[in-house]
Amino acid sequence: MAEEENYSQDQNNQTQISDFMDIDEEYIANSDRGERQDEEIDIEEVPQRSKRKRTASTARPRSTAEVPQCGCAAICSALVSQIPAAGVQLSEREGLELLEWSHDLRWSNLCHNHLRRLAGGGLGMITNVSKKELKKRLKLIFRHRADLSTVRAGKPRYFRRGSRPSNSTTARLGPYMYEPKGMYIFTFDSKQVFNRFAGRADAWDIFQEHGTINLNNVFDYIVKPEIFKLIEEEFDMYLYHLREELDGQKRWGWMRHMFYSLVQQLVRQDPVYYALMAAARPDQNTWLICYPYYVKYQLEGEKTGFSHLDINVDEFVKTGRGGNIIQGSLSLDDEDEQNCTLVVPGFHRHIHEWWERVKQRKQDTSSYTTNALKSYLSADQKDFGKLVPVPCKRGAVRISKPEILHGSTPVAKQVRRTLFNWPTGIRADHQTLDMKESETWSQVAQCHQSMVAPMKSTSGEGFRYGRPSIHFPGVTKLRTTSCVGDALVGARRWDDIQVQQERNILLGPDDKSALELAENIRERLVKAYLEAVPFVRMAETRAYQDRSYFRNKDGPRPAADGVESSLASENEDSIEGEELIENEEPIEDAESNEDAESIEDEESIEAEDSKSKRRRV
Repeated sequence: MAEEENYSQDQNNQTQISDFMDIDEEYIANSDRGERQDEEIDIEEVPQRSKRKRTASTARPRSTAEVPQCGCAAICSALVSQIPAAGVQLSEREGLELLEWSHDLRWSNLCHNHLRRLAGGGLGMITNVSKKELKKRLKLIFRHRADLSTVRAGKPRYFRRGSRPSNSTTARLGPYMYEPKGMYIFTFDSKQVFNRFAGRADAWDIFQEHGTINLNNVFDYIVKPEIFKLIEEEFDMYLYHLREELDGQKRWGWMRHMFYSLVQQLVRQDPVYYALMAAARPDQNTWLICYPYYVKYQLEGEKTGFSHLDINVDEFVKTGRGGNIIQGSLSLDDEDEQNCTLVVPGFHRHIHEWWERVKQRKQDTSSYTTNALKSYLSADQKDFGKLVPVPCKRGAVRISKPEILHGSTPVAKQVRRTLFNWPTGIRADHQTLDMKESETWSQVAQCHQSMVAPMKSTSGEGFRYGRPSIHFPGVTKLRTTSCVGDALVGARRWDDIQVQQERNILLGPDDKSALELAENIRERLVKAYLEAVPFVRMAETRAYQDRSYFRNKDGPRPAADGVESSLASENEDSIEGEELIENEEPIEDAESNEDAESIEDEESIEAEDSKSKRRRV
């Protein structure tokens, strides 16, 4: 339809321009005869270059204001000074003013070079033609200067591509001869793909019923002892380089500087995780890019409680905004009910009713995400369900719909490490992502390439507690292991035919072929990971030398760089009591005041154990 509309518009434009083109041909012919007579008069003002070479004694300097050196007539000197230099483009208004001025002075009095610069820099015309042809085109444009867009549409070959109407087929195609016939549309069976890679026949039904599901054993291949010890080492390296507090804000278990570790790169390119997340999306969008995000590494005693939704609920209820962004996490430790994610199963069926209650209570707020600590009340819990623990085993993933209210247990009782993949949908323009407010595909792809943190998170909000402003030098990129993996980190586009072929197998109807391809890609991922580990050690050691983690991991950690570290140590005793309360994230809406004291007492003891562990790390 778009092609037909563009073609029809081109035809209409051509018809309009042809109405006066025939007349213009006669006008141009008549004006040519008149101009030849005028040139006999004008030519007297144009200084002719002598064929006889002047000697130094006979040469006489001429005023450039009176007689330009280029061959233009003296009467054109003021105009010549206003003609744009090569590569400069004037606005349409400025270009038309120069056109009228030059017409009054007659184009015959301008040299070919300045006439070309006037036509190109002033009007966006193609200028690699003879002076006679250029004057002919300028006459047409001058005659219809009040309707320049029609001339551009009717005579697109007179103008550079950037000056042609945007709805012109020629402008759109540029140097190409033919319009592509359309995009290849791929469809697949979401339920079959989800159950295939979940490894159970009821996985899809459970996910649709509860809006969330834990899938065990998905990443068993990276939690084998020989690989997992390297993952643990990398986590500890990042923890070693992390300040315990920045600008008065504790880390609360988050590693806000860990974006591109080797294990994160591996997980982002994993074909099974990709297939599960693509199948879970309501819109079946298979064009995904993993949005760079940090990890969680909570230690005993750290407060980790929260309760929220990662969408603007008000916008979701009104427009469905954010409803396709499936959420997931990979657990690297065996969790229990005291150390895990909390969810309200089935909340996706009640979110509209709950939000209506929130608005009636005048508790509704408009933000990138929705904090539910104070708005999910006891009455809501009675009607819609309580936050319940959903512990994962090591190597398991949790997949949830964005409408599922979730949070975390209040205080860490053990070490818990979690990765967040955030595969985000790419729209048809291959630039805009699920959330228009977030970075574009090009920006996210560049982040992966440069290994720097994005400026905004997946929701479009800036990182609330800051982002690393410098590139961490102790990293290296995994080598290419699959075309789909490349696309997931922005190294290839999804309209690449090789990417599409791999995707079609992974999400296609043939279970055997899909599982075999996934297994082969995973083998390559593990090999690439093991090959890269020594280079991470080399890069970190070379960058930090005597302060390297690998040189100090068995001893005390050196003092941090920066004046603020010394100031913090001086005031540590005076603010120690306040640290337990100030900047604290509320634990749970359901928690009572009488529980708070016991938590604080318990935390003050566990915090010392946490500090001891950090010193050992």
